Amino acid sequence: MDLRPRTWFWLCFAEAGLICLWMSAAAIGEAEGISFESAGGRFGLGVSGKSEDFYAAEAFTDINLPWSWNLGRDLRLASQLEAAVGWLGERGDDAVVGEAGPLLVLSYKQFPVTLAAGSNATGLSRSQFETKDIGTQFQFTTHIGLNWDFAAHLRLGYRYEHISNAGLDSAHNPGINLHMFDLSYLF
Repeated sequence: MDLRPRTWFWLCFAEAGLICLWMSAAAIGEAEGISFESAGGRFGLGVSGKSEDFYAAEAFTDINLPWSWNLGRDLRLASQLEAAVGWLGERGDDAVVGEAGPLLVLSYKQFPVTLAAGSNATGLSRSQFETKDIGTQFQFTTHIGLNWDFAAHLRLGYRYEHISNAGLDSAHNPGINLHMFDLSYLF
């Protein structure tokens, strides 16, 4: 099946939207174990090197899933679904970004700092920027970072993320690396 890059973007964006709608309906309906965890905004700067001219901004939500695991004394690994929509750009070349995927969060007792890592299917409205061709409009965003719950309903976060097409376009897979900073509201 020959799908053009624009078609890949809209398929990925539609799938992310459907997942978000389904999860939202489940959370609103008070499904057991599924609930909104947080919502917020995120801003990013390109890491030095070939990504240094890139910037990003996005709105996101994290939804608790019913699966979690106790990993021994006071360590807990929880599963979530993350969905985001935003912007990625460099020197006036701007792209709309939509992404969704699983997130794992490691916590220790009631300590206010957690470790989070995940991988999202990502759709971009363009794949060619002024200084970089990232190959395809369908990408994967992998990330790892720390979150600090500094007040009753507020969280600050940092994560390092890598956007890549994972070799789907073997000719072009340079990737983009970003430092992302976020502020979110905890439900």
